[in-house]
Amino acid sequence: MNTNKLLLILALLASILVTACKDDGTKIDPNQELLSLDGDNFSAPELPGGTFEGAVRFEAATMAAHAGKKLVSVQYFLQDLPRFCEIRIYEGTNDTVPGPLVYDANVTTGRDANSWNIHELSPALDLSGDDLWIAVRFQHNNPQRTLGCDPGPAVTNGDWLWDEAFQSWDRFRDVSTIDINWNVRGVVE
Repeated sequence: MNTNKLLLILALLASILVTACKDDGTKIDPNQELLSLDGDNFSAPELPGGTFEGAVRFEAATMAAHAGKKLVSVQYFLQDLPRFCEIRIYEGTNDTVPGPLVYDANVTTGRDANSWNIHELSPALDLSGDDLWIAVRFQHNNPQRTLGCDPGPAVTNGDWLWDEAFQSWDRFRDVSTIDINWNVRGVVE
């Protein structure tokens, strides 16, 4: 085997190993469970300048099994860093609007672009078994691709969007031609 072929094979193997070991944000302790409605990160839709919340909603039918447990962290993918960013968690719902805000943390600093980011809740949030909405609120001045998404298709409750300009919660697929799920996940312990 000549040297060029050997180098090509080694480069391909290294590429496969690096791809296979890519941290997709889902590394959790064996005593933890991942709440997720999305697939692997694919991209991030471009939104105009403004303030938005991308949220996923876990219905009470799912959350009942987690009543009495704690939400300990949120994992989310940011493609481009926003001007402002926070993690918001709501419990309860009326099907199209989240219930009361039960957790809010500014995560503007210390985040990485084009990467999964992890926010450890402090303190951890006691789960009641009611609907749980996990949201990333972000603001940017110009059109930007901020919150990551999978390639779709959208699943029920995987693509909620609040737009400050319209003051309403809508499914992203209902206000655009894009059919995705946000890369926003919760870790329960």
